[in-house]
Amino acid sequence: MTLVSSLLKTYDCVQNAAGITVAQASQGGEPTDKDRDAAVRSTLMPMNHTTLKVQIHVTLDSEGNVVSIEKEGKAHTIIIPCTEKSMSRTVAPCAHPLCDQLQYVDKQIDGMRTEKYLSQLAEWKGDNTELNLLYGYLSSHSISEDALGFGIELKPKTRDANGKESKGDAADGVWFTVVSPDGELVDLDRDPAIRARWQEYLAAGRSAKGHDMFGEKLYGQAKTFPKKLLPAAGNAKLISSNDSTNYVYRGRFTSPDQALVVDTDASQKIHTTLTWLLANNATIVGKQAILVWAVDGRPSFRVVDPMADTLDAFPAENDEVGETSPDTVVADARMTAGTPYAAQFRKLLHGYGDPSFLERQKRTIVVAVFDSAVPGRLGVTYYQELPEGEYLDRIVRWHRGVAWPLTAFVAMQGSDKRKPVDYVGAPSFIDIVNASTDSPDRSSDGYKLHRKLVERQLIETIFNGTAVPRNILMAMCHKVEKPMAYDDLRKWHRDLEICCSLLKKSTNDEPKRFHRTGKEIGMELDKDRTDRDYLFGRLLALADNFEGYVLRKQNGGKADRATNAVNLMGNFASKPATTWEEIWRRLTPYIQSQNGAPWFQQNVDDVMALFQPGDYEKKTPLGPLYLLGYSHQRRELLTNARKTKETAMSQETAN
Repeated sequence: MTLVSSLLKTYDCVQNAAGITVAQASQGGEPTDKDRDAAVRSTLMPMNHTTLKVQIHVTLDSEGNVVSIEKEGKAHTIIIPCTEKSMSRTVAPCAHPLCDQLQYVDKQIDGMRTEKYLSQLAEWKGDNTELNLLYGYLSSHSISEDALGFGIELKPKTRDANGKESKGDAADGVWFTVVSPDGELVDLDRDPAIRARWQEYLAAGRSAKGHDMFGEKLYGQAKTFPKKLLPAAGNAKLISSNDSTNYVYRGRFTSPDQALVVDTDASQKIHTTLTWLLANNATIVGKQAILVWAVDGRPSFRVVDPMADTLDAFPAENDEVGETSPDTVVADARMTAGTPYAAQFRKLLHGYGDPSFLERQKRTIVVAVFDSAVPGRLGVTYYQELPEGEYLDRIVRWHRGVAWPLTAFVAMQGSDKRKPVDYVGAPSFIDIVNASTDSPDRSSDGYKLHRKLVERQLIETIFNGTAVPRNILMAMCHKVEKPMAYDDLRKWHRDLEICCSLLKKSTNDEPKRFHRTGKEIGMELDKDRTDRDYLFGRLLALADNFEGYVLRKQNGGKADRATNAVNLMGNFASKPATTWEEIWRRLTPYIQSQNGAPWFQQNVDDVMALFQPGDYEKKTPLGPLYLLGYSHQRRELLTNARKTKETAMSQETAN
């Protein structure tokens, strides 16, 4: 399949949810106008429908008389019928079929536009009672004149002495409600019968004229294509062929019809589905969107998020998995399109559960990256289709490859605070982004550009099976080699963990590039490894741990400053032998205060004995492997200290 065929198939799977808007309160209580607008933006549009911001509300009774006219303080968004032209209208007058701006529905504001609106409404209203009431009212009444009777003054368009136009209230959207004979309020924009009537009107008398370039039946050729697919790239179009002044099709073709023939229905399905998926499933940074969804399959299964850390991607077995929704149709549709899913796969990750689980997954998972590098164009910078089993397998390979003891900060229930949670697994994309940049401003253009690049490269790494990009790895290494640049060493330790997780995968995937010898590197200290870089990292961790121990002992259990090993880490990476001698000289008073610290000196001697002849004296800088040696040795010392403390406490309790 291709992107287009995947979008068309997805629409066929979820079209029963089209037009159903479910507004949920973001902070409890009743949904606000902002919540309702957000719900409309995330709704799958019905065919031949679009959105409109409205502010003026007109209510008619069952006889077509005006009951009330209200003007809201702030506009909200509704779903309305549209034509292909009105969906992408600009300055040229083109009326929507039902709800529209005041200048299209009030003949006193703009007679020419209102005439276009009324003639179109007359063609499709048929015998629908509500539409005939609306047509009769707008044909014989002026909304702005009737509004005066309700104390509302709607201002028309004006021009000043310099010819500058002021639209007044002419551009405000208007929506209509009709009171039925039994007293019920019927919002015309949400009435299923009116939506069905509009679809029937457009489909009447159509006959196929062959097939378009995507293999769909050609009932009518699309001449314009929608924009506003991405909020930050409002003018960007996925498909376009109507620009005859630039090099859109010229050079190979003489007309746009030779380059592009797309059925109008197919075009709407493609763009409607993509807009819906981007609003609900995408990770958007600036003008780039990373989108993952399931093309087809059972709605009860969801899609693992490739950008999440292991805690979120594979939650514990007893975690809540189900997604609750006031409308099960919408919930099923979202699951079909692949929001993240849960616990069953954790069993596979840990080697138990039903191994046929993957074999039963017949869905196709799409991974796509969209970016608008220039105004007017939405490009597909990455696209991959995978069977669900293979998709999950590649994610598992990534999580296993970069697995490392990490710390996540999880929100505490009923509190704004976060608690640290230790786990073994992969960091999230956003953690890797933050660990590889010095930018403190997360809203800056530089940070967004960096995040876009890193996230796209990591997607390619996971699903193409390539090595971790060198630019990401080196950026993290250079950052953690300067711990004194951090305002909090706990943040440095967290970045170091993330750096080591990617370093482990890189050194195992590309041993020659990192001058690694011997067996693969795991998560535990390898006391037999003789790599020069690794051994120097172990020495640095021994010095750091010993000095920290003495400082805490001298200051009532709390270190009052960073150790010399941490202070000199940058120099240590470039001149390991001479910097180690300087660190040792500064440690001499601490060694003496601990009666020679034989346990510390014995650990140092054990590491020094592993150096190959000539390795210690080399004047070449250390490679990134020393960070793994440092982290391994540091965690080994901390684990041993914790075990010793637990043993002492248990013995004390026993006595």
